[in-house]
Amino acid sequence: MMTLRRVDPGSLHETLRDRLSGGLNQHVAFRMAADSQGRIFVTEPFQALVQVFDKKEGRRWQLRGDKEQRMVFPTYIAVDADDNIYVSEPLLASVVVYGPDGHLLRTIGGDQLYLPFGLALDQQNRKLYVADHYKSEIQVYSLEGKLLQVISSRGSQSGELREPCDLVLHRGMLFVLDTGNARFQMFDLEGNAKDVTPFGNDRWPVAFALDAAGNFYYVDMESQGMQVANPAGSQVAELDVQIRYGQPSQARMFPSFMSVVESPDGRMLALRPASQVEEVRLEPADNASGTNKPKNEQPK
Repeated sequence: MMTLRRVDPGSLHETLRDRLSGGLNQHVAFRMAADSQGRIFVTEPFQALVQVFDKKEGRRWQLRGDKEQRMVFPTYIAVDADDNIYVSEPLLASVVVYGPDGHLLRTIGGDQLYLPFGLALDQQNRKLYVADHYKSEIQVYSLEGKLLQVISSRGSQSGELREPCDLVLHRGMLFVLDTGNARFQMFDLEGNAKDVTPFGNDRWPVAFALDAAGNFYYVDMESQGMQVANPAGSQVAELDVQIRYGQPSQARMFPSFMSVVESPDGRMLALRPASQVEEVRLEPADNASGTNKPKNEQPK
């Protein structure tokens, strides 16, 4: 089964600017990342900002960029070993890099990127992987912004991509959410295709992460909940599913989750639409039934 433990951003002191903008009730979260200090960053494209939840300091604040580069439509986000913040800006056709305090460091992409989506950072080799959703390729940059390599091209064969969205680096392998081909693809860090895991017509992953055991946690828009599959691709758990396969969805239904990531300390963190962050734990299967069932744990 899966259990939840809340990491409650509502308990943090909000800045005056945050209160004047309407507080968290007026925001819709999109993606998140966590840094080595335990801070959680949540992008809000339609507000052109990133919420920063700093539990250690007991406060939350908004990152909007600086006078050199204000945020325009921040979507996917990643943090490097120095806690620099990398933000996909599709409307700017670039990845914008900010320091830990929000000042502009550099812009990556230039003429190479067209529609940047998912980001993944290779901390050891100091490389940035960017999914270009329009070009159907993965572009690899140095952290200083030099284009080093282009992985894949548009197509449906093994090693080819169609409208990739999210990226995850896990144990020296690059996992790609190959949305247009309804599958996850795995590449080594040199760009060689290694494996393909289809997710079928009854699943619609939009964000995913892997735990230490190699299990896939993914936000599924088809069921409006979270699904977990083992490394072989078989479903082992689900959480807060709103729609069963074959049932119609209701108008204006929000998914239970927006994003899921593995934090630097190995925890699996799930993001709700209203910027509520929860820790997700996959527990052993029930011995009597042999199945995993979701269970919500009270906040601690």
